Amino acid sequence: MDPLFPVALRLEGRRIVVVGDGRGAAHKVAELVAAGAQVLVVARALSPELAALAARAPITIVQRAFVEADLDDAWLVLVATSDPAERLAIERAAEARRLFVVALDDRAPAPAASASVTISRAAPDDLPAMAAMAAALVRMHHAFDPRRFLLVDEVEKGYAWWFGQCLGDDRSLLLVAKIDGRPVGYLYGALEDRDWNALLDACGAIHDVWVEDEARRAGVARALVEAACAHLRELGAPRVVLHTASENVRAQGFFAGAGFRPTMIEMTRELGSGDSVSGRTG
Repeated sequence: MDPLFPVALRLEGRRIVVVGDGRGAAHKVAELVAAGAQVLVVARALSPELAALAARAPITIVQRAFVEADLDDAWLVLVATSDPAERLAIERAAEARRLFVVALDDRAPAPAASASVTISRAAPDDLPAMAAMAAALVRMHHAFDPRRFLLVDEVEKGYAWWFGQCLGDDRSLLLVAKIDGRPVGYLYGALEDRDWNALLDACGAIHDVWVEDEARRAGVARALVEAACAHLRELGAPRVVLHTASENVRAQGFFAGAGFRPTMIEMTRELGSGDSVSGRTG
């Protein structure tokens, strides 16, 4: 690793551009605000931490991909995106403007980045680990909206049973991601028939994707999704459809970067005892 030279910068009143919302972005933006900088954040999606910070701090947020004009009048650029193509575009645009670029994750590489990641069809021995990860996914969604997302007792046991049924189903797809032989992520998908209610023709579907915290930002989720799309294509699926929770903006950004486009918005209304609709027929 090249030796680093620490510096202290006076940022009050200076325009600092932060591109992406990767690891450490929210913390670094908070430090910039505390230093009096004028902060512009350009990101396809916002983490809950950064969204909460933006609600109480004078930060300008632009939710889209980076464009060179974002660096107009900038004094410093911070990069918090893991997209190699986007990072290169930022670096070239900054170099043309003679701007310094700081990569927020340069000194903190992902723990699994140098490990060997393998993607394979799940086997019976993988089910306990996959069921535990599925339960974590369920609990995360339940925390988003307890009235909308189901959480049952012994959810791990239920998922272990369900995944066991899927292993023998040719239309189901269970993939497991491993690092050095240890399961760190999984994907559950399937071939789906035409659904008249959803106006959805026969297609492939991705129902679950989960990667453990210590293995994130190592390309595991992308490898799972690409493997699933390749397999579903071989089975004749013309497209792949998935759903993400409205609160899960990080997942939405990831899937957009993987080539998925938004097509539907689910909306929910609770029907409590005090919520009635009156009318008359005749």
